[in-house]
Amino acid sequence: MINKSTLPNSKLSSSNRSNTQQPNTIQPQTTDSINSDTPWYISSLMALSGLISGIFLISIFSILFGGIFNSVAMLSSFALIMSGIGFGLFWLANTRLQAHSAHIFIQSLGFAIAMAGQIYSCLAVAESSFTKPQMALILLLIQSLLTLIMPNFLYRLISSLVGLGCVLFLLDYYQATQLSLALLALFCGVLSLQSDEFIGYLSIKYQDYAQRIIQPLTYACSLILLTFSAFFIVQDHSHYADYPLTHNLLRQGLLIIASLYATWLILRRYGIALRSQTTLLISAAVIIVGLLSLYVSGLLATSLVMVIAFANRQRVLLGLAIFALTSYIFWYYYQMDTTLLIKSASMFSVGIALLFLRWLLLKQSFIAFVSTHTQMQQIGEDKR
Repeated sequence: MINKSTLPNSKLSSSNRSNTQQPNTIQPQTTDSINSDTPWYISSLMALSGLISGIFLISIFSILFGGIFNSVAMLSSFALIMSGIGFGLFWLANTRLQAHSAHIFIQSLGFAIAMAGQIYSCLAVAESSFTKPQMALILLLIQSLLTLIMPNFLYRLISSLVGLGCVLFLLDYYQATQLSLALLALFCGVLSLQSDEFIGYLSIKYQDYAQRIIQPLTYACSLILLTFSAFFIVQDHSHYADYPLTHNLLRQGLLIIASLYATWLILRRYGIALRSQTTLLISAAVIIVGLLSLYVSGLLATSLVMVIAFANRQRVLLGLAIFALTSYIFWYYYQMDTTLLIKSASMFSVGIALLFLRWLLLKQSFIAFVSTHTQMQQIGEDKR
């Protein structure tokens, strides 16, 4: 006979024996656990120390070898060497030292050295004998290549900003400035709202890499769109004021079309049909804001970035867009070309029109909710 009262003790003793026989294992720390355990001020000091160390190293090399930087070949060679060292440090920090406390320091050191290579590459292009459009095109190709290669978000963001600046320079050089805002808005909308659809066509092993590329590009397009809109604010004080009204109408019309496409992408995300009344009302609001942007430059662009950031839950871009929108309205209200009475009346009229459209949207959504609820009740009664 087996005493059943001894079974739990036997199980406990067997489990204790199994626990005593297993060696004590220490789970390796991940990067997230290290970053969460490290105080923010320690991480900031490590990042600052890495940047300062990189600046000192670059300064010493520049002083020692400054006499040989008198040709494009030497500048290009030094830029290539610095970019290679920066890439190596980025790779070391992201792979071998990913779970090490020196991860932030190595990342900052690699960023400083890689940015030195960025500067020397720009100097090499500037010292060449190419024309300005050729320089911009070469610099655009270099920045595109660096954005694809360098495994660092901040570096990719800066490279994307420089590359987009080259695109805007080429558009301005060939007298196609009216395309600039529309292209930026289109890039911003596609990268922010349609990138997942394009990434889905790639192989699984390349999807994460594509996502890491698209994220800094999205931020770069949004930042350039917000800042470049301010360029047209001061156009009355530059040679762009000599352009006819058709130039501004074409520029704003193309921006409205790009904004309507981004609006359709957002509505498609929420399952709203293209020919529905809700889509027509929202499209009318976009057109009203776009026409108002003829007088308040940047209003539609900042509103577009604000809506996209709100849809994607990007708080940083949302804050920057709200700040830019407030600044543009403030500039429009206090400029000296018209009286404050006319400005107040125009802003009041636009506000009333947008509030009326909002009321129509709420009414439409309430009617749709009531009809859906009624249909559900009828289906329930029929089942009974």
